[in-house]
Amino acid sequence: MIAMRPLDRLIASLRREKLLLTNASLLAAGTGVTSILGFAFWWVAARSAPAATVGTAAATISLMIFIAQLGELGLGALLMGEGRRLDERAGEILSAAQIASFVCAASFAAAYSFIADVAAITPTVPGGAFIFGAALISLTLVTDNALFGLRQGRLPVMRNVVSSVVRLALLSAMIFSPLRILSSSFVDIWVASLILSLALMAFAGRDRLALMIGRPNFAWLRPRLVQTLGHHSLNMANIAPTLLLPVVVAGVLTPSVNAAFYVAWTLMNVAFLAPGSFAAIVFAVGAEHPAELAARLKTALGLSAIASIGCAAVCGFGARPMLTFFSPGYADVAASSLALLGFSVAPVTVKCHYMAVQRIAGRMMNASILLALGCLLELAGAGWGGLRGGLFGLSAGWLAAVCVEACLMAPALLRALAPTEADRFAPIPHEAIVIAERRP
Repeated sequence: MIAMRPLDRLIASLRREKLLLTNASLLAAGTGVTSILGFAFWWVAARSAPAATVGTAAATISLMIFIAQLGELGLGALLMGEGRRLDERAGEILSAAQIASFVCAASFAAAYSFIADVAAITPTVPGGAFIFGAALISLTLVTDNALFGLRQGRLPVMRNVVSSVVRLALLSAMIFSPLRILSSSFVDIWVASLILSLALMAFAGRDRLALMIGRPNFAWLRPRLVQTLGHHSLNMANIAPTLLLPVVVAGVLTPSVNAAFYVAWTLMNVAFLAPGSFAAIVFAVGAEHPAELAARLKTALGLSAIASIGCAAVCGFGARPMLTFFSPGYADVAASSLALLGFSVAPVTVKCHYMAVQRIAGRMMNASILLALGCLLELAGAGWGGLRGGLFGLSAGWLAAVCVEACLMAPALLRALAPTEADRFAPIPHEAIVIAERRP
C-alpha cells in the first residue's frame, strides 16, 4: 500500500488537472495537424503555380500576419493569462479585445497599403482583401488565445484545422478551374478560410456564445494595456524578423527566389520550435520558482544544444532532398542557403532563453530595446548580404546578425546560470505572467 501512494498522488493530480491537460494536448495536436496541412498547402502551390506568383504570395501573407500580430496588441496573451478569472465578464471583455485588435490591425494594414500604393512598393499585393485579412487574423489570435484561457481549447483547435483544410481545398479546386492562379488569389483563399472557420467555430460553440459575445467592456482593458504592451513589444521585436525576412528576400532579390527561400525558412521555423519550447518552460518554472531557474536553464540550454547539432546535421545532409520534395527548382536555388541556416538554431537558442530570463527579471524594456536593435540588424544584414551575394549572401548576413545578438545576450544568461545575491529574482505575481503569442 505504501508503494502505491506516489502513484495514487500522481493519479489524483492528473484528475485535478484533467481540463488543463486536455487543452494542452489539444493545442499540441492541433499545432501538429495544421503544420502538416500548411506544408501540404505550399507543396501544392509549388507544384501548381509559377515560382514568382508563389514568392509574391508568401511575402504578402507574411506581411499580413506581421501586421495582424502588431495590431493584436498582446490582448490575446493577456486574456489567456487571465483565463477563467474573467467569469461572467468573459464575453464583454473578449468583445472589447476583438474590436480593439480588429480596428488596430485594419488601420495598420490600410496605412501600409496607402504607402505601398504611393511609393509603388513591390512585391506584396496590398488591397482590400489584404486589409481585411490582417484585421481578421488579429481578431482570431485574440479569440483563440482567450478561448484557451477559458479552457475551451476544442473550439480554436477545430477552427485552425478547418481553416487549414479549407485553404488546401480552395487551392486544389482553383488548380482544376479555368481561373488563373494569381498572387492575390492566395490572399483571397486565406481570408475565405478564416471567415468559414470562424463561422463554423461560432456554430459549434453556440451553447457557449455567452463566453464570446457581450457588450464591449473597454474600461477593463485600459489599466491592463500598459502591462500587456511590455510583453507585446518584446514579442514583436522577436517575431518581426521571422515574418519580415521573406518580404526582404522578395524585395532585394526576386519573388521567384523567395518561393524557394520561403519553404527553407518554414522548415527552419519548425526547428526553432525546440529552443522556443524549452525557453517557455524555463519562463513558466522560473516565474513561479526563481530558485530553480539556474537548474532549469542549464537543462534547457543543454537540450537546445543537442537540437542545434541535430538541425545542423539534418540541414547539411538533407537540404537538397527536402527542398526537392517541394520542387526540384527550389533545391537548385535554396539548398546551400538551407544548409547554412541549419547553424542558426544555436544563436536563436540564446535569444529565446535571454527573453525568458529578462521576463522573469522584469527587464522587458531593456530586452525590448536590444531585440528591436537586433531586429533591425538582422533585416539590414540580410538585405546587405542579398545585394552582395544573392540568397546565400542574404542567409549569411542574417546568420551573422543573429550571432552578434547572441554574443550581446549571452552575459545575461551566464549571470542567470550562476546568480549572485544581487541577481536573484523575486517571484512574479500570477497576474503579471503573460504567455507568449502564437502564430496563426
